Amino acid sequence: MNTQDIWSIAGAIIASIGGAGVIICAVSGFVCNRIAKHLDAKYEQRLNKELEKYKVELERNRHITKTQFDKD
Repeated sequence: MNTQDIWSIAGAIIASIGGAGVIICAVSGFVCNRIAKHLDAKYEQRLNKELEKYKVELERNRHITKTQFDKD
């Protein structure tokens, strides 16, 4: 084995490790984006539920106020 063979083997090892690193980064980025979208959807659903609860409460208060105003 000569020096060129050693450098070619070392280069192949480094390239394969680098390629795996790129693949791992790409997969982890994809998974992180999916998790972030899922969490965002859950948070948005919770906020929408709270908003609807406030709307119902405001409508109830408006109805009570209107009823009291009409009674007078």
